[in-house]
Amino acid sequence: QNSGGTDFKKLLQKPYGDGNSSLIEFEMKIEGDKFYYKCLITKTDRYFYYCQILCLDQYRQKLEGQMDHMVKSFKTYK
Repeated sequence: QNSGGTDFKKLLQKPYGDGNSSLIEFEMKIEGDKFYYKCLITKTDRYFYYCQILCLDQYRQKLEGQMDHMVKSFKTYK
């Protein structure tokens, strides 16, 4: 945590892909700057893997496609 504080607002959480993954979307404020944040969590027998992508909220509409592509491209190797 920094001196200006951090605020999280969960926008969405849903199962993703093969059933071992969840996609969570947040709005996040850090020292007054608003960010849009996606986190893909994948669970295997032994580990959790995280794919975390964020951008300034003002670019969210422009970058949504690229962010979705990064989430879809994330692979977990066993």
